Amino acid sequence: MAVALLSLGLFALVIRGLDRGWLNNTAAILALVFAFAAASIQLLSLRRMSHAETTSTLERVYLAEVIRRFGPNTRTSNRRPVELEVRGTGEPLTEGALAARLVAPGVRVAVLVAPRGGGKTSLLRHLVAVLAADRQHGTAGSRLPMLVWTRDWSIEGQTLTEFLARESGVPADVIERWAANGSLLVMVDGLDELEPIERSAAMRQVLRFRETYPDAKVLLSDQRPVNLQPDLVVEIKAISPAEVEDWLTNLAPGTVQQWPGVAVGGPLRMPTDDEEADESPYSPQEIQYEAAYRRAPLLPPGRDLELLLAVGDGQGVVDRFERWLAGRSPEMVVALARQLIPVLLERGDVSAAAKVQHLAMGIFKEPSEQTQLPTVDDLSADEKRVYAVLRVSVAQDLAQVASGAGLRPSATDRALQSLVQAGLATVSGDRYRLTLESGR
Repeated sequence: MAVALLSLGLFALVIRGLDRGWLNNTAAILALVFAFAAASIQLLSLRRMSHAETTSTLERVYLAEVIRRFGPNTRTSNRRPVELEVRGTGEPLTEGALAARLVAPGVRVAVLVAPRGGGKTSLLRHLVAVLAADRQHGTAGSRLPMLVWTRDWSIEGQTLTEFLARESGVPADVIERWAANGSLLVMVDGLDELEPIERSAAMRQVLRFRETYPDAKVLLSDQRPVNLQPDLVVEIKAISPAEVEDWLTNLAPGTVQQWPGVAVGGPLRMPTDDEEADESPYSPQEIQYEAAYRRAPLLPPGRDLELLLAVGDGQGVVDRFERWLAGRSPEMVVALARQLIPVLLERGDVSAAAKVQHLAMGIFKEPSEQTQLPTVDDLSADEKRVYAVLRVSVAQDLAQVASGAGLRPSATDRALQSLVQAGLATVSGDRYRLTLESGR
């Protein structure tokens, strides 16, 4: 500002000097050139300050959104920590130590290795929240983390920078500045979910990004180390089937949630007419069933059904869970099923649409041509009781997941309508199973 005022004052003095004959033409021209140069420098400085302020504001907004999205998420804040080790040395790592390694000066490319369903996505969701909080608090050496999923990437039509801009809402030119000045840590999840041709295309884009922005950091998740000469390869240690069986066997009553107005351990209370009209979109019977579910034993605090799914990928995991449910009460089945559904819906190896329309309607049994689905009218009174709870509980979970996945409301509505019409609960002796309605 002082330079600008000085330039204006000098300009006015030159004009007055020419008018009074104090200056000759040469001196006046030199003075005007100096004034113009000083003013230009000041304008350029102001423009740079404006860019810096805009970038700083975007960073604050972006970090706040990352922390809002991933910080309070039960899949990040209330998850079971995984055991890690550095491949090649066997050095054990905690999740906190991994976060510190990722921002260390000597690590430009890191790879997180685990089999499909081994917990890579959940760990990355946790890490991006931790790293964003460090950056927000100004921790020394912190980086701006950006987590993206390859399943959402139109690889042939978008560079990695363009994809980051689309997913984060941050302008591409700002992301380029962050990458160029070494502020950025890009986390790419799901390489193992791509077909070989798509995977090769994605790797070329990542390599091009590295060559363009050598100071930016990259973390990739895959089933095996990638051919990018990584500085750090970290492996998620596998959870054995025996550990899962032991965990399921020792499930105990834990946190109990209440439906408003229902006393835990006491008799169920029917809602008043005002409560039914003003506070609940469900019938009194549905509220009763939901209250019964909420009084059922739930998972112990701090546990996560991801432990079950981390064993592997496929029907074997589901079969173990189904066997464990044999003979359990309908309320227990529903309580655990409701917690299992969101976990399955977040599996990275399934598309968003399939998560809503497929997994939610078939969490225990794979479809087959012989599957005969009952209608609601075909259900017994006991089956209808389970079905009513599922309709209330699952619909809420599905709507939330579908919204987060960016599905169109019409697609969500169709999935939920199909869910309600399917008559999900079937019974074989004391074993409750959910069956899949396919083709709707």
